[in-house]
Amino acid sequence: MEVIGHGIRVNSVAPSVTNTPRILNQDRSKTKEHKLLSPQDIPAKRFAEPSEIAEVIAWLASDSSSYIVGQTIVVDGGLSLRW
Repeated sequence: MEVIGHGIRVNSVAPSVTNTPRILNQDRSKTKEHKLLSPQDIPAKRFAEPSEIAEVIAWLASDSSSYIVGQTIVVDGGLSLRW
């Protein structure tokens, strides 16, 4: 609200698990306390690609989203639908 009058839009992106070297190299056998998500746990049946997250960010930074203000765009392959 404080900066919209100056032409500044504030939004955020909330990605789910994304295919990165860190995620792909995790040793899933050593995680007894915390269950790690697998692609089968996500309705889209896969992790996001970094380019998919980047495309949402690029769109939010473009004039195509000029009327989007104060929003969080969830990019999670449908995972949040489970809760």
